[in-house]
Amino acid sequence: ADQIPSGKQALTISTDQVRGVNGFIRPGDRINAILTIDIEFDLLPESAPGFGIPSGDGEEPAQPEEETEVVTLSRYVLQGIPVLAVDRDVRPREGERQNVTVTPEEGAPEGDQTPATVFTLEVDAEQAEKFVYAFENGSVWLTLVPEDFVEVDTNGVTIENLFEGDLVQDIFGG
Repeated sequence: ADQIPSGKQALTISTDQVRGVNGFIRPGDRINAILTIDIEFDLLPESAPGFGIPSGDGEEPAQPEEETEVVTLSRYVLQGIPVLAVDRDVRPREGERQNVTVTPEEGAPEGDQTPATVFTLEVDAEQAEKFVYAFENGSVWLTLVPEDFVEVDTNGVTIENLFEGDLVQDIFGG
């Protein structure tokens, strides 16, 4: 706990090998998290103006049946998050070298070189909530970033902007 700065906390997440950068993340690195999530939009029919606003005759209009459209969005949810530990390998204190020996789990094959998939991160309260929400409600991919990484603002990606053009026209011509 003495390695966690004031105002921060440790949060442990787990991914698979592919989503966790295949073992390249080390203690002291920084990572980004990209969330893919389905978002439901209620589509209200154009033919039903008022939508629950009482008409002049004192009766409320019948509520139209709602259609639901689901849009899948992928977007950076957190960027530049410091990694405190990977599996049981802990980030060394500043100015200190640390050699850590990790004991393989009981039953693991001899010489098992499976990339680490458990990461303990240094986050503030809001970042912790975002990580938990992302892991509970979507699909999360981690990216490893260099020391000189600068956060970028993105709009995210949906099928509508994935190919940066008119997809229908590209497919069907015209």
